[in-house]
Amino acid sequence: SSLGALLDEYIAHIERMGRAPTTLYGYRRIVAKRIGPALGSKRLDKLTSHDLDRFYADQLASGLGDRSVHHIHRQISAALRQGRKWGWVATNVAEDATPPKLRRAEMNVPSPEQVTALIAEAARPETRAPEMAAVITVLALTGMRRGELCGLRWSDVDWQGSAVNINQAIWQTGEGIGAKSPKSHQARRLLLGKNAVAVLADRHARASADAEMAKVRLPDSAYIFSPDVDGAGPIHPDSVTQAFNRLCRRMEEPALAKLREEKPKATRANLAAADRWDFRLHDLRHYTATQYRGWL
Repeated sequence: SSLGALLDEYIAHIERMGRAPTTLYGYRRIVAKRIGPALGSKRLDKLTSHDLDRFYADQLASGLGDRSVHHIHRQISAALRQGRKWGWVATNVAEDATPPKLRRAEMNVPSPEQVTALIAEAARPETRAPEMAAVITVLALTGMRRGELCGLRWSDVDWQGSAVNINQAIWQTGEGIGAKSPKSHQARRLLLGKNAVAVLADRHARASADAEMAKVRLPDSAYIFSPDVDGAGPIHPDSVTQAFNRLCRRMEEPALAKLREEKPKATRANLAAADRWDFRLHDLRHYTATQYRGWL
């Protein structure tokens, strides 16, 4: 058997075991784009740790980052470990390979003032994604994941208990969109401060008014963040990320315009570190963990 055949069977195996669709999609992409062309046809009984080390070096030389190559190594090692259990290989040669060492990534956490500024910018009437003010506020105040926020329904909100129940998460890949259990398959309950409750109440009032104007019903099962006036479908996770990234780019525009007065061909790469808004949506989870939540 070949390494490609083992990887395909391993992915099918973890799919049967209930692995998340986003994980499966990522694994298949790595096999198709990286591992398959280089080592897919390699016979398992001929595969060596030296083959893997050369493969990792080639991936690094192509511009792939240390963390991405290390992720590929973990995927190959997991498949070979399972292959050993199945009797496909006698040993897991990945255990003797040398993937790049991982440096601890520095957290890039926005300050309370920066989060407040992002929310204010998102709330401007001319914004392309007016719901982003509520999205950022809820994420910053609760620390929930992107997919969990997209999966929230009005029935998940306990108004009297000032809490929200996380019962599902929305996943999205290049193959489609769907719902799954929260990470670690554990539904949980998040207590909400008065500010988060107020944001959700305002969101509900707006959604109800829009539904009434359109002469449709807004059921309890409606998604809190939805492109549909009746809340029938969830907002897509990638749409949330793209809107957040556009917002961060907008925050850089004044500094970039000022720089271009002196250097007309300047790009955002030329901005000083203090003027950069290099935040990811996921950084709001770090923000919740490191900042006092009573600022809003």
